[in-house]
Amino acid sequence: MISYIALFLFVLGIILLQENHCRIRVSVFGKQYDLIPIIAYLVFLAFYGLRQNIGYDYQMYVATVNGGFADEVYGSKGEILSAALLDFASYMDSSYLFFFLVAAISLAGIVYALHHYAEMESSLGWGLLVFLALPIGLIFTLSIQRQFLAIGFILYGMKYLWERKPWKYAGGTLLAVGSHLSSFNAFLLYFVQTPKLNKKMLVAIGLVGSVLMLWAAEIVSVFLPVYQQYIENSYRDIEGGESQAVLYGIFLVIALLLSRYVKDKVRYEVFLRNYLCGIFFLVWIFPFDPNVAIRFGATGLLSILFMLPMWFSAFSPKDRGLAKVVCVILLAMLYAYNLAVTSGDYYIPYQSVFS
Repeated sequence: MISYIALFLFVLGIILLQENHCRIRVSVFGKQYDLIPIIAYLVFLAFYGLRQNIGYDYQMYVATVNGGFADEVYGSKGEILSAALLDFASYMDSSYLFFFLVAAISLAGIVYALHHYAEMESSLGWGLLVFLALPIGLIFTLSIQRQFLAIGFILYGMKYLWERKPWKYAGGTLLAVGSHLSSFNAFLLYFVQTPKLNKKMLVAIGLVGSVLMLWAAEIVSVFLPVYQQYIENSYRDIEGGESQAVLYGIFLVIALLLSRYVKDKVRYEVFLRNYLCGIFFLVWIFPFDPNVAIRFGATGLLSILFMLPMWFSAFSPKDRGLAKVVCVILLAMLYAYNLAVTSGDYYIPYQSVFS
């Protein structure tokens, strides 16, 4: 548990530094670089990349590396990038290498996006704090390695949504799909940013999608047969995920209420539309399998990493400090709760390769 507390305190330290306009700079070949995001990247890389037996699918990937059957299991269904990393780890005879490479690639995209996209000086610290606290953040990505890899590409490619660069966005999304097949829904995020598509139309799409779910079995069998097993088992007794769905619903209400008052409305609108798409996927798939619903919805739901730090701009300077303190307390409680309810010993105690 100490490692998780230390990581939380490290992120709080970043927030304090950035909120007080402190920067650690270094000059390389005459160019100035901010060391805070680099240090954050290295700390999280060490936490993710040097862990041992942390995450409920850790041993599954160890078995895949040791067995050398990544192409058969993942490459055959189009996840060629994940298969390539697994094959390389098999060739080097090191399962640790796979987890390190996934963390190195994904965290580069995540840290870069959090540092640059919300356009506020402390966006990195607040984004990382939300990442720690949310169930689709730290806990989620410690397990789902292929989707973790995809998340890095998706978050990095967010800038191409407001820059309206379809080919670059498509290239990044293809890398995400090559990491985890469920990332195909990231293509939809580009189209929902069309100015002609207003919020009423988005709601209509959500309602139509809900109706189409009545024919979910037929749709999945044609377009995504690899996920047909989940639909076929949709009437089994599945528990879990309800509290997460409620949490993301609360965030949606807050996001909508504050949308008129945040300063950077252009980017906020992009993130809000992405988040709405995540909510749609969550609602559409939840009746069949809550866990799959959260996985599909994560593509859009992770936009909360950018939106929540932007909420502070909706408050007056007088109230902003109090809002931040309350936010830290609530996120700390959520972080502690998530760690407390994690399954078995998959996450706690933290173990490293040096343990």
